[in-house]
Amino acid sequence: MINEDESGVPPVSVIPWNSEINFYSGVGDFLNDLQIKMNGINWTMSPAAAYEVLAWAVEWGQVNHVYGFDHPAWFYVAEKMRERSLELAGTGQNAMLEMRMDEWASRSAPSPSDLLRNFDWFMSLFRKIESIMTREIKDDDVTPSGHVLTLGEAVNGVLMAVDWCSKHHRFQYRTPYGWAVPHEWMDFVRDEVMEWRDALKDQETIPTPSDGTAFSVGS
Repeated sequence: MINEDESGVPPVSVIPWNSEINFYSGVGDFLNDLQIKMNGINWTMSPAAAYEVLAWAVEWGQVNHVYGFDHPAWFYVAEKMRERSLELAGTGQNAMLEMRMDEWASRSAPSPSDLLRNFDWFMSLFRKIESIMTREIKDDDVTPSGHVLTLGEAVNGVLMAVDWCSKHHRFQYRTPYGWAVPHEWMDFVRDEVMEWRDALKDQETIPTPSDGTAFSVGS
């Protein structure tokens, strides 16, 4: 028999959909905070802005106790992405790739079907990342410090998120021939993170700083 308090309501731990409610509430909190973050940068993306948003997302996961983000590798990864954002900010290269994402900033009120499509896209991304990180955390790789998530595995999670986004139409434009091509700032970040992941692939310990460049971690 289920124990109830005086109100007749079962304890939280045995409410059948409690986990689902908490999860979807968390997704809503993330999207709300992401919107505030994007308002703060005027919905303008560039390599520097992308790394800033990625670092913010990792730190949001840590603060809100999202599964897997308590591993020390994430602190290093977020720190390096913030460093890379600062390195790129104010450079000509960053300015050339900067663009205001008007499609994101000037949305009209979505229809119910639009809401479902957008939610399905976010959920597909979350499922992809969760699947990758669960596999990485449960594999046989363990750092000398005893951590079950290596730097390369954490960066691989970032890469999968960036790569997934690069294939979505909201991160693409169409050429005169009708080909869908990722925005240049997105391509730049995806290529860099891929190189960073590969440089860290067999790295078990935290690399020493090198030349003041955030991603020169292989030297």
